[in-house]
Amino acid sequence: MTSNDNPTQPGPYASYPSLRGRVVFISGGSSGIGAELVKAFAAQGAQVAFCGTKPEGGAALIAVLSAAGIRVNALLPGAIVTERQTKLWRNAEEDQKFIELQCLKFRLEAVHVARPTLFLASDDSDGMTGQNLIVDAGLAQVSVAG
Repeated sequence: MTSNDNPTQPGPYASYPSLRGRVVFISGGSSGIGAELVKAFAAQGAQVAFCGTKPEGGAALIAVLSAAGIRVNALLPGAIVTERQTKLWRNAEEDQKFIELQCLKFRLEAVHVARPTLFLASDDSDGMTGQNLIVDAGLAQVSVAG
């Protein structure tokens, strides 16, 4: 089975009419298996939101889907604090060092990714496509400028 080059047609995938209009979120959707999942769900008529760490992969996926009239935007999260990190290795001193590198002086948590993901999946973003929305408290800006 190969990748589906026409994202408006299910191609090698089974057809599931019940997915039409459903909202799907795919983590790691900018490349590899995640990108294939994005295309497969979009071909079924689902509204797909995805995040990933590879902007170039997201841009390529956006180009393919947008050409087919499918609105696609990528969410690129920065360093998000997780419960696992907190249990295993986080400490106040290292957190402060990291915060000093960012424009916004707080650590990002899951909610900081959830809210813009909801926006991208909603009709409020219906005029957007081909955008890479970076949620990193300004870390990318500082690393480019500094």
